[in-house]
Amino acid sequence: MTYIDFLKPYERELLRAIKKKGPVITVSGLSGSGKDTVANIISELTSLKIFTGGMVFRELAKKKGMTIEEFCIKRDKNTDYELDKLLLKKGLEGNVILNSRLAGWIMGEHADIKIFVECPLEIRARRIAERDGVSEEEARKSVRKRDEADTQRYKQLYNIDINKKDIYDVVIDNRDSLIALRKEVILLLRERGFVS
Repeated sequence: MTYIDFLKPYERELLRAIKKKGPVITVSGLSGSGKDTVANIISELTSLKIFTGGMVFRELAKKKGMTIEEFCIKRDKNTDYELDKLLLKKGLEGNVILNSRLAGWIMGEHADIKIFVECPLEIRARRIAERDGVSEEEARKSVRKRDEADTQRYKQLYNIDINKKDIYDVVIDNRDSLIALRKEVILLLRERGFVS
C-alpha cells in the first residue's frame, strides 16, 4: 500500500486494472544528494528503466519560463497530485526505478526496495554548483530554500515529513567518491538478489 492517503482511492483503481510486470525500486533524497546517480547505476546493472519526477518538474518549469527552484515554490497543488498519480501508476506497472523525493512514500509497500540517498548540504551545494555552473554560495542558498519549501509543502499536502527515513529499506550516505557509491549500490543489489 501507498503511504500517502490521498493516493489510496487511485491505488485501488490501478490495482484492479494493472498487473505488475517486474520489480520497482524507489530512489529518494534531497536536491543534489545523488538520486540520479544512484538510479543510473541501478539501471545500468539491472536494465530497469528510470522514471524521474524531477525531469517532469524541469520540463514544466521550462514551459512556464521559470527556474526549477521558482517552479517548485510557485506550482499549484494539482501539479503535485498529478505527478504523484503518474509515479504510482508507473511503479505499479513494474520494471522501473522511480526517482523522486516522494517515490518511497508513493510506492510504500509496493516497492521491492526503497532507497534514501543522503548527503550533507555543503557537498550537495558543491555538486549543484558544478552541475549548473553557479557559485557554491548561490547553490547553497537555492538548495536550502528548495529543501525548506518542499518539506513544508509535503507536510501541508500530505502530512508527511520527507526527511523521515524510517520508511526506507536502505539509507545510502553519498558523501564519498563515485567509486564508493557504486560499490555500495552493487553490494545492495547483490544482497537483494537483483545482480549476481
